[in-house]
Amino acid sequence: MRSRLQALALAASMTVACGRATTHVPGTNRDLSIQVVFADRNALHLSTLAWFSLVLSVGGESYTYALNYDAGSSTLSFVPAAPTDLPVEGIVTATLQAYDYGGQPVVTDGAYVGGRSNPVDLAAADAAGTVKLPIVIGKLGGFVPLGVDLSRARFLHTATAVGPTALLVVGGAGLGTPLAATGFVDLIEWLDRFAHQHCTATSGGVASGDCGAWGTVPPPRVDHVALALATGFGPACPHRDAILVALGRDEAGAALGDAYLFEAAGFASGGAFTKLSLALTPRAGATAYATRDCRVVLAAGHGSGDLTPIADAEVLSFAPGGVTIAGRVTLPRPTVHAMAFRLDNGIDEVIVAGGEDASGAAVKSAMSLPNNVASLVAYDLDADPPTYNGARATMRCARLGPVAARLQVGGILASTLIVGDGSPACAGGGAEMFRASSSPVELPYDGFVDVSAAIHTPRFVGHGVAALPDGSALIFGGHTSADVASPPTKAAERFVLSAQFSAAAAAAGGDFSEQGALSGPRAFQATAVRGVWVWAVGGFTGTEATAQVEIYTLGL
Repeated sequence: MRSRLQALALAASMTVACGRATTHVPGTNRDLSIQVVFADRNALHLSTLAWFSLVLSVGGESYTYALNYDAGSSTLSFVPAAPTDLPVEGIVTATLQAYDYGGQPVVTDGAYVGGRSNPVDLAAADAAGTVKLPIVIGKLGGFVPLGVDLSRARFLHTATAVGPTALLVVGGAGLGTPLAATGFVDLIEWLDRFAHQHCTATSGGVASGDCGAWGTVPPPRVDHVALALATGFGPACPHRDAILVALGRDEAGAALGDAYLFEAAGFASGGAFTKLSLALTPRAGATAYATRDCRVVLAAGHGSGDLTPIADAEVLSFAPGGVTIAGRVTLPRPTVHAMAFRLDNGIDEVIVAGGEDASGAAVKSAMSLPNNVASLVAYDLDADPPTYNGARATMRCARLGPVAARLQVGGILASTLIVGDGSPACAGGGAEMFRASSSPVELPYDGFVDVSAAIHTPRFVGHGVAALPDGSALIFGGHTSADVASPPTKAAERFVLSAQFSAAAAAAGGDFSEQGALSGPRAFQATAVRGVWVWAVGGFTGTEATAQVEIYTLGL
């Protein structure tokens, strides 16, 4: 039988700015610490806030408590008493929702005010024996400014989630427009709202903050790769928790062939870059992904000069002795700014689709790269008759720079939502899906199908798409026409695939629902995801770069 807490004595209060409530778990060396920070308080309109409901979910059971809010002392306290009888093992999550003096939920811009933690194993204590549950108080089902901006405004950059709460921001341009970017940013940023850390470093070795030594910082770039290796690497792979920063182009327009590994020294203490000794083909706009057998594929992109797309991929092998180029793969066709997504079919198969061809036109072609330890071969999925196990797949719309998010329904249908970037002849800005008939995928797979539901705000380029842990997808920002000189949108919406969606359906059923919007129009922002949180970092407002960071929390 699972043991239970007999007496639970939490701290009487926690500060609102950045506080925590901690309890000791009897019979163990662990403490459970609920860590709370507020996003931009001005944007949340907290004048009516009186108390919070706290729901702790452990092992399928929920435990609800009330927390009084004292505006004068900025503290929270349990009412009428501290909680008791919680499990001491299992996966735990916490949800806070704000209420006013009349007992009604606090609502800002149509969204509930509150916060959610990501799931944490109660056995996953740190060196001090503490199990941490970070929560950002913001808008449930909506965006709100985080309360901390970047040091430099930028667009065409990357932002990658590191550990449970931190962001690593690399590259970007601060001046011009996305089609004529200038003022490339020579400043790497590490941002952790919970640790009160905002550290920066330049490629010339100038650093600020308390993150320690940065190592060899990459020089300025756009159109580069920033790949969290944990998104594909198996658990035994070396450098699994590292971020690969590679390729791109510099301000003179030259494609770059360098690569760096960022390894976090600790989730609250920054990390260090190491430059890899690799002679990579210089390329920008490449597609990158990691495989379970400790390899990274850098596919397609374009070189310097005439920007002609490249029809090959390089394979990097990560081993305890170092990182090497394991080989090159010829692709069926050249492309740039394509997307890649993996299928759970036991062979680490990746689909690369869409992008731009040598003439500059958007394409709807797709190719398959089924992985095995001995070799990697690329197959043309447009070929008729099929060249790969009877499989054929062509996108419904030609899409340049498409973005995708993985969806799941009941563990049976594994589908990938592809949004926006459609050609004007294909109901511009709409969505389609790549559908797999079973999990693991059986060949031939179903391929691309239309999404029957209409997206609320058509989006062509520069928008963000994020997969959420409940199997839905968040879409936000971006330009609403094929003309990138047009103003971007601030709208956000969420797609939920229909539970009745079947492998035999001619189109993907589901629903788009509007979510709490960004605080202003934005495109070409960087998107970072950690469970129930999605960050929109920087971006282009339509007239200039922005340094604002906003955070979305999945609603109830």
